[in-house]
Amino acid sequence: MADGKRTKTALSSNAFSCTPLSAHQAVYLVKTGGEVLKLDPRVELQTFASHDCAEEMSPADIGRAVGRPEPAVRRPRLYMVLSPVELLLLSNLTPEEYAWYATHRPGKMFRQVVFTELRADQTQLAALSRYVNARQELEQQPAKKTKTVVSEDSLNEVPFENWLGFSHEERHGLYLADREQIGVWRFPPEIPRVWERAAG
Repeated sequence: MADGKRTKTALSSNAFSCTPLSAHQAVYLVKTGGEVLKLDPRVELQTFASHDCAEEMSPADIGRAVGRPEPAVRRPRLYMVLSPVELLLLSNLTPEEYAWYATHRPGKMFRQVVFTELRADQTQLAALSRYVNARQELEQQPAKKTKTVVSEDSLNEVPFENWLGFSHEERHGLYLADREQIGVWRFPPEIPRVWERAAG
């Protein structure tokens, strides 16, 4: 940096998993043209007191472990996981439940996870049969929690306006979680027109 360089890589592995959540001061969404959108400050959604997880747990069991009331209706939700891997998956779990499950699941646990919820009608993101099969599995197997739809580069394929919360129909945004907690950085109430119209 002393030689006038603008950036210098300090860590080239999965830096997210190596950085405690408390270190994140702000979250920005950046488009390919360099336009920057600062998300609202972090809101803590849930701290996790229970850490006992078993693969045979049902979504209701996970809800009780998390300390959340059972939803009136369980519906498949479409999540885009951004780190430590990129996935599109359907899940019968709420964001708080999914975060707990992802960071406690035996054998396939994430140390930390960052994800967002997408509109569930976006079947153009993969072969339609993948959505149909995933939905059928979740409906036919009540104990099943998640089903991967796509396991590849999804961030570059899904415009920000397809994230829940972008249009303010619901107060969603970017979820960050570890074994102890989950928080969300939501879209600001007003999104600058210049950022919204810029190329993804």
